[in-house]
Amino acid sequence: MAKEKTKKNKTSKEKKEETTNNVGVNQEDENYYMEILNYYKKIKDMILTGDLLNDEQGCEVLVDRIIEDMRKKDVEIFLMSDQRCSKIFELMLSINILSIKRLMDSINFDILNEKSKIIEENEVFQRLKNCISNYIFIQKSILKHVEESIFDLYGSHVTETALESSAILLSFLKQKKIFYEERSLILEEILEFVRKMGDTLGWVSILTNSTASHVGRTVINITLGKVTMSIDNMEPYILENVGKRNQANKQKYSGKSQNKYKTYECKSIKELKDLVFSSKMDDTSLSSQLLKSIKEDFEGIIGDTYALPSLILFMRALNELISQKNAELVKLFNTILTIIITNGQETDEDIITGYENGDVDSEKISRLLSNSTRNWMNSNLKSRLLETLLEVIPYEFLVIWINSHTNSKEQHDQLFLNDILDSEYGHYIILNLLKSNRVKREEFIPVLKCLDFSKLISRKEFLDILISLIDNCRRLQSEYKYLTKKLWKSIEIDSSEDYQYTFSCLIFQKKKSELLLLEEKKDDSFKSETESMEKRLRITSQGCLMISSLSKFPADTIHPLTSGITYFISKHKNVMLKDILEAPFGIRMIETLVSSTSNIPQSLKKRWIQSYFGNFLNLVLSGTCNYAIIAMFYASDNLFRKMIVEELLNEEQGGGKDVLMSKNFKIFKSLKIESFNKKDDWNNVNEKIDKTRKLFSNIIEEKIDILDNNLEESLSCKSVSSNNKISKKNKNKRNSNSHNVNDLNDVTDDQSMGNILKFIKKSRK
Repeated sequence: MAKEKTKKNKTSKEKKEETTNNVGVNQEDENYYMEILNYYKKIKDMILTGDLLNDEQGCEVLVDRIIEDMRKKDVEIFLMSDQRCSKIFELMLSINILSIKRLMDSINFDILNEKSKIIEENEVFQRLKNCISNYIFIQKSILKHVEESIFDLYGSHVTETALESSAILLSFLKQKKIFYEERSLILEEILEFVRKMGDTLGWVSILTNSTASHVGRTVINITLGKVTMSIDNMEPYILENVGKRNQANKQKYSGKSQNKYKTYECKSIKELKDLVFSSKMDDTSLSSQLLKSIKEDFEGIIGDTYALPSLILFMRALNELISQKNAELVKLFNTILTIIITNGQETDEDIITGYENGDVDSEKISRLLSNSTRNWMNSNLKSRLLETLLEVIPYEFLVIWINSHTNSKEQHDQLFLNDILDSEYGHYIILNLLKSNRVKREEFIPVLKCLDFSKLISRKEFLDILISLIDNCRRLQSEYKYLTKKLWKSIEIDSSEDYQYTFSCLIFQKKKSELLLLEEKKDDSFKSETESMEKRLRITSQGCLMISSLSKFPADTIHPLTSGITYFISKHKNVMLKDILEAPFGIRMIETLVSSTSNIPQSLKKRWIQSYFGNFLNLVLSGTCNYAIIAMFYASDNLFRKMIVEELLNEEQGGGKDVLMSKNFKIFKSLKIESFNKKDDWNNVNEKIDKTRKLFSNIIEEKIDILDNNLEESLSCKSVSSNNKISKKNKNKRNSNSHNVNDLNDVTDDQSMGNILKFIKKSRK
């Protein structure tokens, strides 16, 4: 008994000693981690101030220091999973790639390659090799912890960046054969990581997980060579993302990127295709596991907030790949389409091939597609699947879908486009179809005839459909008169006497009766009421985009629009001076209206520009509408240009060269004001610019069209919730203030003209 008590006492003592030791170790670890946290906070401050990124060797030394810490102690899991450290650790990959890019650009490989010894002894080359080696070490440290990191809230983002940056580096190093070994090491780490995703974790468990699903979508993207960062734009990327979680994954749910989260191209990783898009049912590839899952639980997949975005992205990616005429991938794609079209009922039949062979008739296809439309158009998630389906199905199937919803078949339950429009998410389905540019003229005409324009003009969320219809008319160069006739009627422009209200109705998005009612309120006796009414007479982004697109219609089809410009100028001068010039979409509208490709009569363009005389100086000094001023200046004749410059140089009104140089140097240079007193020089410069603009007018206007499209996309950005859910209820909210179009490449800027002039001079020599 005494011996047993002694043993028990020893055991309790040993336990106490172990506990004490563990506490000591834990305290030591905690102190060590606090040191790391403080260190990473300093790194963040150095990045934000620009001190770090401007110091090329400092970036390299920093990464060396971090790797030293990682070699001493396994801290990568802590660095990935800690909210405060994970973002900086994630950016270390980008900083390392920035160093690699800088060093690579500074080495002349043509000279060094003549003698292999020289290249090995070169100091800069050794630094480059060290940076690549450091990157491989960090990449390996991250990707080896697939089980721990991929399901972690912060670790998953670090993993995602590791995959994307690896794809970029693989593409970049491919330019030089000397880095073949390094490329092989980077590639092997990626392949091993993706194998574990399929073998150990299972693709479906990843794609249905809230924290891991975006990593799965990143694998699909890098397989095709799509990333959200660029090696040529790495420094701005680091500065934009330091201190905040990169939200680019929120835009990956649909396989599309908005302007803010642009997708860049790099070399596709061919070796990944067998692990992601394999046509073999080997139970390890993404394609085989996803296909098996939608066969067994179709409703579960398309109803899952995280799995459906991955399925949509996979379909779009597969649709790109089948253009390479791979028979096995075509078969896989057709099988998935069949399952979706039949709502999970047909899992083995291929109705795509069946239709091509004549075994499946169009009535069956029409019935299946109509059922899917009816079942999904009121669903937040499934309506997105229907949008994708209409993008990727064979064109013959799309024709069947359009005909079934536009042509009357005397069926009591037939679903027309206007019925789809009235559903909760139907307008997104129609909008996405029109924006896909798949619809040809033969199918566009019934769509145009079927849609109720009075309904489209009455609801703000439907206006984008109307804009897309206008854009499709221009794309197909067809149905101008029919569309404008329906449009005028929808805003109550019934006779030539009403033409004067057309421009105002469109820009304010009001019907004629509403416009006249609000304008009648502008009486002194209704001053308080007038203020609230004036708030309701605000220009709209959709109205400006609509007018911009309509201005390029044939002149004989937009007579009501052009007739309304004079009335608008006389009635709404304050709107012209303030609202239009304060909004990016208003500025872009002015650029389009006065451009050479606009079919607005020249006399009305002059009238528009003339209405700003007396206000140009204040507008220039405000600095908010430079692009509109430059556009109007170069759309003017020499007399108007002279009057504009004289107004800007009027010292009595607060102008002058010195004032312009200090307050708005861009306008000073763009309008060639420094040459104004030298009349011959100023006239010669203007003549050269006019000739150049005329010569390259198609290129310039094409750029303006691109900017218009980008603006339209940015104004119709679809909001996505923070947990990556697809939310469509707030899609129509415009955030114009956050999108400053003045940051876009200026197609009317004199700098672009100068480059073209230099090119012409060189070619003459």
